[in-house]
Amino acid sequence: MRDEDRRIGAEGIWLFPALALVWLAALLEGGAASAFDRGLLSAFYLGGEARLVGFWVFVTELGGWRALIPLAVAAGAFLLAKRRTRDALFLLSVVIGARVLVEAQKLLVDRARPGEAHLVDVYSQSFPSGHAANSLATYLALAMLFFGSRRAVVAALLLAGLIGLSRVRLGVHWPSDVIGGWAFALLWALALARLFRVAPVRR
Repeated sequence: MRDEDRRIGAEGIWLFPALALVWLAALLEGGAASAFDRGLLSAFYLGGEARLVGFWVFVTELGGWRALIPLAVAAGAFLLAKRRTRDALFLLSVVIGARVLVEAQKLLVDRARPGEAHLVDVYSQSFPSGHAANSLATYLALAMLFFGSRRAVVAALLLAGLIGLSRVRLGVHWPSDVIGGWAFALLWALALARLFRVAPVRR
């Protein structure tokens, strides 16, 4: 594959400051004091709709470590077996780096979670959503490496979108936590794609 086919085009550079601004807005304007967050949480929270909880718990589990870590390890091992060392390093850097940086943000920001009854167990701070960020980073990286098509990238983004929505539906995150997680993960994945010369879309 030619090098020019394995890079993010210069026309996409505007995404980096745009995503950084979205992350910053989610950080500064979100949380319990935000009318935006309170309104969206009220609209999407499942509350007493017990018949739907099981579906959204299943969706949210697709963004948890039990799904993402084994998938990333297996994919990384496959890439190494195929001697795609740079691709394997890209994948592991995206996945591990995202998880570490998300946890660092949680500790530094220390935002409280919504006060509604949580429909799944949670143990950490609220901003940003780890499920939203880690699922987007992992599934997007896999889509880039194993498919390289627009459809695969869109599918990865839609799956991460559903996972992020599940966190609001289950009452464990403010919408801005999810938006901030998405913005961070996309920024992180695209920055590493540029560094490792991995094209988000090759065909």
